[in-house]
Amino acid sequence: MSTAKQNFRLGFLQKCADSGLTADEAFELAAHATQQIKAAQLKKQAGPEMAAAAAGPGVATLAGLGGMMFDNPLTAGLKTMGQSLGGYAIPAAMAAPPVLGALAGHLLARSTDVDDETIKAIRKREMISEIRRNRQLLEQKRRTYRPTA
Repeated sequence: MSTAKQNFRLGFLQKCADSGLTADEAFELAAHATQQIKAAQLKKQAGPEMAAAAAGPGVATLAGLGGMMFDNPLTAGLKTMGQSLGGYAIPAAMAAPPVLGALAGHLLARSTDVDDETIKAIRKREMISEIRRNRQLLEQKRRTYRPTA
């Protein structure tokens, strides 16, 4: 089971890959975001003067990072799709696994089901193969047995 921290990291890296960022650009973005978060925490704790000094010049707001992460075409498309399905998306998603499992079980049961015709055909094949085997055994005995006169 993944922790929330691991899930966040995976989601962050996925968004970076979807946005077409290279590994170095993703690292820079993560470092910049970390710096902004630390600046926001310092600002909250000590006041705006100390936070600006710790963050350094040219620090953007966290809204820029959030906009890049959440206002892209992929998430906008998912949001639109969720709105178009209305209240049916969650119940349909919850009902899908049991329904698909029941369908797979039914198909498996039908494919392994044996009826009377199949049993008769199996018995006939077994009888034919047994007759052939017995005939071969008799032919071998006939060839090896030579009466002495």
